[in-house]
Amino acid sequence: MPLPEGITHYTYADLLCLEGEERYELIHGEPFLLSDSFSAQAAIRMALSSLLFPFLKGKPCVVRSAPFDVRLFEQEGDRPEDVDTVVQPDLIVVCDPRKRTPTGIRGRRIWLSKFSPPPPVA
Repeated sequence: MPLPEGITHYTYADLLCLEGEERYELIHGEPFLLSDSFSAQAAIRMALSSLLFPFLKGKPCVVRSAPFDVRLFEQEGDRPEDVDTVVQPDLIVVCDPRKRTPTGIRGRRIWLSKFSPPPPVA
């Protein structure tokens, strides 16, 4: 389902209302439609994940692979309507359990890995 029209500044709340297979990122309220992962991209993601898992064994870190939401700049107490920058990196390592939430990851000091930029929404 495409994003609703007539909105000039989208928030995470708008993304949560979407149904269907389309995925979006928001950069300061501007939506970007994500394309499906191509097979080479998925292979790279899997190879990197398989290298990271043994390295992180016994550490408080977790490896997450797309799709999932990373809500950048979100602070404790923010509501979905307050968050306007949400990305879906290909791969992420999170060592601070306070940054993990049931719907994704939040925080400022996060290392992200993206293998291709999203195309802008037309």
